[in-house]
Amino acid sequence: MSIYGSATGTFENMMRVGMSNYDAIREIIDNQLDADAEHIHNSLYDVLTQEGDYIYQLVFVDDAQGMTKQIMTEAVMINNSKQASNDKIGRFGFGFLAALKKLTEGKGKATILSKTNSDCVNQMIIDFTEIENSDNYSKPVVHEVTLSMNELWIKHRINQYHGTVIILDCHQSVFNEIKRNLHNENFGQTYHDYINEGKKISMTSNGEINYLIAHDVSDKANATHYNEYEISVWKQTIKVIDPFVVEFKDDSGESVYITNFNKNMSYTSLTQKHVVENYTKVGTVKFTCSIRFSLDETQKKYNWKDDGGFLFKRVKKLICELANPEFYAKNNSGDHNRRPIKAGARFVCTFDTSLDGLIGVEINKSRLNKSNINTLLFVTLEYFANKFCRETSNSIYPKPKPNPKIQLDEDVKKYINIATEYLKHLKTIKRSNNLSQEMKEIYKLQCSILNMPQ
Repeated sequence: MSIYGSATGTFENMMRVGMSNYDAIREIIDNQLDADAEHIHNSLYDVLTQEGDYIYQLVFVDDAQGMTKQIMTEAVMINNSKQASNDKIGRFGFGFLAALKKLTEGKGKATILSKTNSDCVNQMIIDFTEIENSDNYSKPVVHEVTLSMNELWIKHRINQYHGTVIILDCHQSVFNEIKRNLHNENFGQTYHDYINEGKKISMTSNGEINYLIAHDVSDKANATHYNEYEISVWKQTIKVIDPFVVEFKDDSGESVYITNFNKNMSYTSLTQKHVVENYTKVGTVKFTCSIRFSLDETQKKYNWKDDGGFLFKRVKKLICELANPEFYAKNNSGDHNRRPIKAGARFVCTFDTSLDGLIGVEINKSRLNKSNINTLLFVTLEYFANKFCRETSNSIYPKPKPNPKIQLDEDVKKYINIATEYLKHLKTIKRSNNLSQEMKEIYKLQCSILNMPQ
C-alpha cells in the first residue's frame, strides 16, 4: 500500500501544476545550485543498443557535496519540507519529484547516483511504470551501487570524490522536443547571476558541449526609466494599536515610519524612538519599478528577464508583475491631441524569507495567495508604483522650447536699451488719459517684440 494513498492520483495532481519540460529542467538545475555545485553538466543522449533500438536519456551531473542515503530518500518524498533560506531557491520536496515524473512522462526510470566525501557511491531507482501499474509509491530503496551502475557513475561524474548523477529514461517525443527547442529557453538569462558568480553550467547534446553565457537583461541595464525603493517591515514586540509599521525614505531622504495611508495616499510618520521601543524589524523588501519604451516598429520584444508572472524560483524570492500599458505623450499640435507610446512596464518585489507569511507565500512556493498579502505592505507597494508611474508619465511630455537667442550687433543693443527705458516710462503712465490709443498699441507691440510683461 502506498504511504501516500493512490500513487496514480498523487502524481496526476503533480502534473496539474502546469510544469513544462523546461520548467522541469530548471527545477533540477535549481536543486544543483542549491547544493552549491560549482560545475553542472547536463546532457541529452540517444544511445543505440545492441538490439538496434535507441535509448533516449537526459543526464544531470554536478560536483556538489553529494547526498547521503537519508538525504536521497528525503529528496523524493512528497511534500517533504526543508528549512527556508534566503540563499536557497526551493523549499519543499515537491518540484524535484514532479520534474522527474514530467521528463520521464511517468513511463521510464529515474536513476540517482550520489557520493559524499565520507561515503561510497549510493544508488536509488524510481520506476514510474511500476508505480503506475501497481498504484503504489513507497519509500525508495537506497543502497551501494551495483557494478553496472558504478560504470555509469565513472562515465558521467565530474568529481570522483563527491557529486550527483541523475539519469532519466525519456520517451523519444520528449527527447526530440527538448533537443529541438532547448536553445530558445534563454537559460543564460535565467541563471545570469549564478554564471557571473563563476558557476559553470553546460547543456550538451550528443557530445557537443555548450556552456551557458550570462545574458544581462537586468531591469536597471535595459529600462528607459528605472527606480528602486527599499521598505523595512517592523512588527510589534508589545501589544500596541498597530501590529505593523513600514519604514522607507521620503523625497528628502529622511526615514519615515507609518502604520497607514490616508485616502489621498498621504501619511503621518511615527517617531523613530516610538518604533524602536515598541517594534522589531522583521525583514526588508526591495521594490524595483521599470519601464521601457519601444523605439521603433522593429523592436517587437522587450528585453526583460524571462521570469513569467508571480515567481519564486531561480531568482530566489521574487514577485514579478508584467504589464504593457499604452502611454500618451502630448503632441505639438495641442493638449487634446495625443500620440500613443507603446511600453513595457515591470514591477519586481524581492523580499526576505522572514516575510513569507506577510506576502501570502503558499507552502509549495509555486505561487502566492493575494488575499493573504498584508494590507499595509500591499498599499505601500502600490504607493511607490503609482509614484513611479506618475513621475515617468511627467517625464515623457515634451518640454516647452525656449525662445531662440538672437545675436545682436552693438547698434541694435543700444536701440533696445533706449527702447526699454522708454517703455518703463510709458508703463508709469499707461493707464492715464494722457496716453493716446495709438501710443498704447505701440507700447503693446514693443513689449511683445522684447518679450517684456505689459
